[in-house]
Amino acid sequence: MWHELGLAAGLMVAVEGLLLFAVPGPWQAAMRNASNLDPRRLRWIGGGMIMVGLMLLRILR
Repeated sequence: MWHELGLAAGLMVAVEGLLLFAVPGPWQAAMRNASNLDPRRLRWIGGGMIMVGLMLLRILR
């Protein structure tokens, strides 16, 4: 399990790096927009992303 978790974290970092490398301007704009959101809204968005990710892992496993 720890091996898969490490692979997933590595993939996540690689994708984030790819976005920063390929489209830095839009990425900065998205971060600026996110910084203006209410913290509760960000928490709900984050929770939703966690649920979608866990369901996807469950389906693919």
